Amino acid sequence: MKIKFLAVLKKVVHPEHYLLSKLFPLVQAEASGLGDLDLETVRSWISIDYYTAYEAVPNRKQLGFSIEIPDWGEALAEHEEPYWELTRKLIDTPSQSLNDNESCFIRELQSDSEMVESILRYEDDFILEDFRRYQPEIFSIEMRLREVLNYILAYNLKNNPMDEFLKEFEGAELANKQMNKNKELQRKRYREYYENELFHVVFTKYSVIRGEKQKKPKGDEILQKIQTANSFEELKQALYNITFSDLNPAHATFLNDIKSHLLPIETMRNDIMHTRKPSVDNEQKYEQAKIALLGLIESFWEAERIHLPNAERIKEYLLEVIFNDDNFELLEDDTVRFVDLNFQEQEMWVEEFKPAIIEQVGELLSVNYGYDLSEKLEEQFYANLDERIEELKTGEPEIDSNASEAN
Repeated sequence: MKIKFLAVLKKVVHPEHYLLSKLFPLVQAEASGLGDLDLETVRSWISIDYYTAYEAVPNRKQLGFSIEIPDWGEALAEHEEPYWELTRKLIDTPSQSLNDNESCFIRELQSDSEMVESILRYEDDFILEDFRRYQPEIFSIEMRLREVLNYILAYNLKNNPMDEFLKEFEGAELANKQMNKNKELQRKRYREYYENELFHVVFTKYSVIRGEKQKKPKGDEILQKIQTANSFEELKQALYNITFSDLNPAHATFLNDIKSHLLPIETMRNDIMHTRKPSVDNEQKYEQAKIALLGLIESFWEAERIHLPNAERIKEYLLEVIFNDDNFELLEDDTVRFVDLNFQEQEMWVEEFKPAIIEQVGELLSVNYGYDLSEKLEEQFYANLDERIEELKTGEPEIDSNASEAN
């Protein structure tokens, strides 16, 4: 493991001897069971990169140096602490693994106020390893959150294109200022990378859908839109406005519940993206927010699955698809030409068509909706297929004989 430092020193010293005087006692105390770690071995861990004086204050020095501790191999196998924890304990700044009364190399330097004015750390394998843990987590959290938000917006803002959601976020702008000014650049980016505006909104703006602040058009505005619209569809688009109260209640609750958890995650996200060591407080708040936010996302999808269309509604929809004029044609020789549910054009006898399409319906219900095609539902499908085919043959709905007898 390797860390690079810059120390500003108040006095002239022999840099290697000074650093060794701080590091070697810690090694003796913490790693005495690791075998032959003598003074020369520990000296080999220290590299002096530069040692220069300030022009105005000759006794004030900049000392750039690195500490690189090799893997001690077999000597470490019998030690109670693994290499990673032991080296971090020797070198690292205070963290969750260090109590206030514990010593480490960088703290020893920092506390030497007579000699050390300040100390900074640069390339740091310990922080990099933390980043490797946090970054995939943050990636997953943000992508899962975008999925839910796109779902909510598409569900509630039915007339809005998927790449024009930004106006629904209070005070939100695209993080890329150039894209804010260039709509064509936006659209090009979205097409090329399969994204929309939600991929470019600042993280903490994810929860501020502003529907409750949108204004309904006034009478004269409505009249103007009626006069200028070229079609009914265009007029409908122009007059369509959603307010917060129009949102699905569960969706509005989700947006409200996530608000308090976004800032801790964005803070950690910014530390990682800007290569800063997260504070212990930020780490703890991030862990709490991560658990809470992922729990809300899981609960959201669980609730949505409960409200999936029921089997009867799906059946009616599939019948409309199957018998759409463009998809189905009844031929004179008791055969049918149709586009099946896998979008393949086929031609077969009517009596072959029915079991074939029922099999596809069963597969679709199972894969897409998690429903099994029950015996009752299968019977209803057969009856509905017979009714539709009879209508096509005669031009009239098939009369239910049981209903006729009842009359």
